Amino acid sequence: MMPPSTTVDANACSRFDSAPPAPIRSPSRHLTRGLGYFTLFVVAVALLASNNVFLSGMAQDVAAQKQAAAEAKKPAAIETIALVSPDCRNCYNVNGLLANLDTNEKVTITNPRTVDVGSEEGTALIKQFGIGRSPAFIIRGQTEKLLTVAPGLKSFGQLQGDVFVGSNVPPPYVDLTSGQTRGIFQAIYMTEKGCQPCYDPTINRQALAQVGMIPAEEKTIDRVEDEGQKLVKRYSITTTPTLILTGDLASYVGFDEVWKTNAGTIEPDGAYVFRSAQDRMGTYYDLITKKVITPPTTSGQTGNPNTNISTP
Repeated sequence: MMPPSTTVDANACSRFDSAPPAPIRSPSRHLTRGLGYFTLFVVAVALLASNNVFLSGMAQDVAAQKQAAAEAKKPAAIETIALVSPDCRNCYNVNGLLANLDTNEKVTITNPRTVDVGSEEGTALIKQFGIGRSPAFIIRGQTEKLLTVAPGLKSFGQLQGDVFVGSNVPPPYVDLTSGQTRGIFQAIYMTEKGCQPCYDPTINRQALAQVGMIPAEEKTIDRVEDEGQKLVKRYSITTTPTLILTGDLASYVGFDEVWKTNAGTIEPDGAYVFRSAQDRMGTYYDLITKKVITPPTTSGQTGNPNTNISTP
């Protein structure tokens, strides 16, 4: 018996060797493609998230703008305290100022109060806010918004934090350090009764009121009266009617310069004598020439500058 043949059947092998070997797929190629898809996914998610944040931010901005616009339409809500000295009857009227502020449709005042500067609360407020004169006022609440709708208040004081302190009211006021009342003055209106067409000197009262100056006392005298003649001599008055102011006028900041530039003179004794604007007031009497002077009218016509009147 012959042993099994160890010879390999060439034909049998050829049957298996005729097909090409299966290609080997590279794992790195699949990894690269997978990473690409993942990157695109991450970018898409990031863009979506960013878009959502942007849209959310826009919505918040729009809502904030609408809220701000709605808030801006609302009146400034404030609380007020008027600090006053009851004994100073001629002092500046801060209650009137605050009441006028309340008429502004863009301002709402709640809980308005008036406090005596000599009271315990008044003393504490004066110390807390460094107030040096009375009257004064304190405003709490939406003060920045208030100053936007009522900017004129800025001339009366300043913000201390979120509180507006009106410590710079015009005269008359009480100096809380010295106790002296500042800004009290008197007005003398001198007439010329022999000059019928001459202007009325009391119209100067209106001009004073326009700059916040109210005389504590007023007197009307005629030039031919004894007191009138004494004043004419004392101040070398050359035209009438005229106005003489006496008292604490220096406390009205800037008034002295305005007076010297546009109205008259400040005498050595402190009296303010109206002199240099007579031709703007109307017809007046010249004491030197003893004639009635009618300045040119707005139409360009002139009056008779040579009219005599029978006065001493």
